Amino acid sequence: MSRSKTAALLVALTIVGCSAPGTQSLVNGIAPPPIVQQQRSATRAIAGSFTEYKVPTAKSRPNQIALGPDGAMWFTESNANKIGRVTSQGSFREFVVTTASSQPVGIAAGPDGAMWFTEMAVEKIGRITKSGTITEYKIHVALPLPHSAPYYITAGPDGNLWFTQTNANQIGRMTPGGVNSNYLLSAPKSLPAGIVSGPRGELWFAESGIRRIGRSTTRGGISEVQVPKGSVPQDVTVGSDTNLWFTDSGNNAIVRLRNGHKVAYAIPTPSSMPIGITAGPENALWFAESAAGKIGEMTLAGTFTEYVVPTSGSGVSSVVPDAHGALWFTEPLTNKIGRLQ
Repeated sequence: MSRSKTAALLVALTIVGCSAPGTQSLVNGIAPPPIVQQQRSATRAIAGSFTEYKVPTAKSRPNQIALGPDGAMWFTESNANKIGRVTSQGSFREFVVTTASSQPVGIAAGPDGAMWFTEMAVEKIGRITKSGTITEYKIHVALPLPHSAPYYITAGPDGNLWFTQTNANQIGRMTPGGVNSNYLLSAPKSLPAGIVSGPRGELWFAESGIRRIGRSTTRGGISEVQVPKGSVPQDVTVGSDTNLWFTDSGNNAIVRLRNGHKVAYAIPTPSSMPIGITAGPENALWFAESAAGKIGEMTLAGTFTEYVVPTSGSGVSSVVPDAHGALWFTEPLTNKIGRLQ
């Protein structure tokens, strides 16, 4: 296992938007505080070891992964039309999704003790129990689009499931009983992606198509924050500091958002394509560097450590912690589930 570590560059970003002279930029009523330019660097060494497990179904393309209420890791197999489960010992079970060619992508633990997942190709949200029983609920899309493309999903603070719909330009809500509501975003082609439950009873999501981070109340009230030119927000998480953090594949950075104030930390490896991000062990942010084949760690102070995934060309995508402090991740291109501890 090789590791690269380097000084982190902390760059305070300029708020982008239209405003009158002498005023702050804002989008949908969210105004940022003044920006303080900063520079900081540091290094830190961390030990770690990898274990990789081959998914039983060939070319299944494991996509998103999440910790289940049973302590196992659950993941979607987008090409195989299956939901997978793997224990800490590497024991697998796979469950076929009822609707053929559904292309499951996002997955999250629900408030009801089941796992919930998106079916991107068929406009459905699926629910799977610990024993493998699957129930599917249709998304009601009143738009002239062939597919709403439900993408990421998360458990909301209101006891419902919330998900992004990439093609429909919407945020969706599904109750545990299967009742669906949708909330249209303000701009077309926003391409909503990662979504997370926020620290104050709200939902936050990335809009990768229009350089915005969106916020939704549990009643569907939408507001948005503009992020700088060149940004492509991918996934979002809440750090141990209760701030919002997101991956920016366009600028190859990890970005902190606090009260509209954005600070970007440049990832040491160029063009690493950061995608999934999570709060994890050591109060740090952990993220997947898809193009670089690395798992990145960043402290809240901006110090990076990068761990090279043993199998090259893995296309590492989603990363989450388990209940014991290890990091689990998907390798879509090499059909593996990995663990870093």
